[in-house]
Amino acid sequence: MNIREGPVGTWSMIGPLDERYATIDFVRRGTELGYRVTNADGAVIGYYRTLMSAAKAAHSWFTSTRGPTGMPYVGWIGVEQR
Repeated sequence: MNIREGPVGTWSMIGPLDERYATIDFVRRGTELGYRVTNADGAVIGYYRTLMSAAKAAHSWFTSTRGPTGMPYVGWIGVEQR
C-alpha cells in the first residue's frame, strides 16, 4: 500500500497492483476543516476530522471489498465426528 500526494490537499491511496483505490481531499465547510474520502469510482465513503481517520476509513473500505463475504465455509459443522 502506498499514498501519493498531489495536487495540494489531495492524497491518493494506491493498492498493491499500483491502482488508485481511494482519494482523500482536504475540505472546508464554513469554518470547519476536514477530509472527504471517495473511492475510485467517486462515491463518497465519508467525512473525517483527521487525516489518520480518513486514511483508516479508506483502507478499511478497500480491505472490505476484497475476498469473499460472510463466514468461512467449514464443511464439518453440524456433522457428528466419530
